[in-house]
Amino acid sequence: MPALSRALGSRLVRVTVGLSAAMSLALATATAAAAADAAAPPTPPRGVVPVDTVGLAADLEALVAGDISTAAAIEVRRDGNVVWRGSAGVRDRDTKAPVRPDGRFRVGSTTKALVATVVLQLVGEGRLRLDDPIDAYLPGLRVPHGPAGEPVRLRHLLNHTSGIPDYTDDPALFPDFTNEAAVRTWLRTGRWQTRTARELSIASLRRPMTTTPGRDDFHYSNTNYLLAGMIIERVTGRTYAEEVERRILRPLDMRDTGFPGDSPELDRPYAKAYLRNGGRVFDVTRLNMSGAGASGQMISTTRDLARFDAALLSGKLLRPAELAEMKKTVRGGEDGYGLGLGNWPLTCAPDPWGLGGAAIGTRTGMYASPDGRTTVVVVFNPYGSNVTPDHGRAVDNIMKHTFCGTSG
Repeated sequence: MPALSRALGSRLVRVTVGLSAAMSLALATATAAAAADAAAPPTPPRGVVPVDTVGLAADLEALVAGDISTAAAIEVRRDGNVVWRGSAGVRDRDTKAPVRPDGRFRVGSTTKALVATVVLQLVGEGRLRLDDPIDAYLPGLRVPHGPAGEPVRLRHLLNHTSGIPDYTDDPALFPDFTNEAAVRTWLRTGRWQTRTARELSIASLRRPMTTTPGRDDFHYSNTNYLLAGMIIERVTGRTYAEEVERRILRPLDMRDTGFPGDSPELDRPYAKAYLRNGGRVFDVTRLNMSGAGASGQMISTTRDLARFDAALLSGKLLRPAELAEMKKTVRGGEDGYGLGLGNWPLTCAPDPWGLGGAAIGTRTGMYASPDGRTTVVVVFNPYGSNVTPDHGRAVDNIMKHTFCGTSG
């Protein structure tokens, strides 16, 4: 099982999880809803392993059992058709309203898969090259080189071998969520701040490099994708968000996906996101994600992410050469990380490909079979961005029940 810190998002926050009596009531509603959605799943083609829908229902309940999450949803599709979907928990701790499976959520680093796809489309069009040094595309930014003059290349941004520090590791820019005082300050002011990709990138580039560029020494850095977004804008004359919308969202009818900019709002329906701090629970649904930019600003749904991952893996978005580049994993990476895409190691089926993400109070993962025919999207709302061993076991079982038809 991959480390969920990488597979379902890039940054762990250590929080304390307690017990809520509301969850047992919500589970009954969720189980009934899931059973209704899964009452007559399509018969899989010959040779295709059937999805274990009974196992998925148990996995869904496991994601919210003991109040380790307030909400969870799973959607499995095959050849574009819903095979099974369900939701569990509550979308509001006060009203106890049940979670809707069609809700919107902040996808965090799953955004990177779409940004990397746009970069690789530009590579396929001859407008970029993966081995280009990035200096030429970022005038006014002083991009450091390695000790022997090794430049940071475009490929290094996408597979996190650039050595450029992560802006979220800078306490002056991003709070330490294990520090109660820092979290209180963030709750009052930091969550509303507007930040720009250029501002955050300049701050990161002033710090010492973490590794030598391109040495297959994997070091996850959100700054890499802020820079990739700036390169997209430099080459196309449009923002990364406009290019993602033009090249991916509109063609795939991802109608509930978008980029909020500096707006803290999340369009309904949604399940609220929460954070525990100092023995209290805070609603952190409203959040200015401007600073996340191309590294993690997107909002989406399980339906839309399933459409994207299926289209990507089936070759509808990239030529074979660029898709093959995307799947070239880094030896130093924890979980088979390629160019904005990672695999989930399985022994019972070919490894699915996709990416996970984390926003404060939400975790997301989307994965598809290598041919793109079978997809699964899972989202759950822990307190903060923490994942526990129980979350990990549930998500690993979701992958097995989807792609292997078993939890064994």
